[in-house]
Amino acid sequence: MHWGFNMFNRFGGDGIFLYEFYFVPSKDLISKQFTNISDEWFDFILLNRSTGGIQHNFDFIQGPVANDKIVLTITGFLDGIYTRSEAMQRLMYSKANDQVSLHTKKAVSLLKLREKRKTPFNKIMYNGQEISFLLVQKTEQIVSIIAEKEKITFDSAYSIFTVSRLYKSLRNPASLLWAENAEFIVDEYYREKSTSK
Repeated sequence: MHWGFNMFNRFGGDGIFLYEFYFVPSKDLISKQFTNISDEWFDFILLNRSTGGIQHNFDFIQGPVANDKIVLTITGFLDGIYTRSEAMQRLMYSKANDQVSLHTKKAVSLLKLREKRKTPFNKIMYNGQEISFLLVQKTEQIVSIIAEKEKITFDSAYSIFTVSRLYKSLRNPASLLWAENAEFIVDEYYREKSTSK
């Protein structure tokens, strides 16, 4: 529910209504279930992260979420920073929540609406602090990383980051992008740049 809400607000929409569904799969659906982080799960994530698009024919998949910390390890493996065994060792200590992802119309048709509610977003507080201050700090961290990667000045990096679609999403409190770590947002920034070429 929270991830769907996050994505909806990050990439469009007013963030006024939140829909919560439950999913009861039928026996004829083709599924894949990963019970934990394993070699098979790692290979599956690698294939989807490195190739792009849908690389399978499953109606739905259930298993550990490749969250930002896990993605950093996988990216480290793809960049040659970690060997496979080092990456797997790091991942074994990760606490990952399960997710269910639906990939066909047949699977989506089995979603049942549990609740629809209106959500107010006048002011968002985090750890007793309004997030506008946190947004400034997060932006500084992101721009510093970009400046170092690109070997450019902070001001130049700030200029290129603040015209990106991702920056607009970061400034939208309802997107919850501000809650992600700076490294994850930088990865998303470069992913956005590569797809917009």
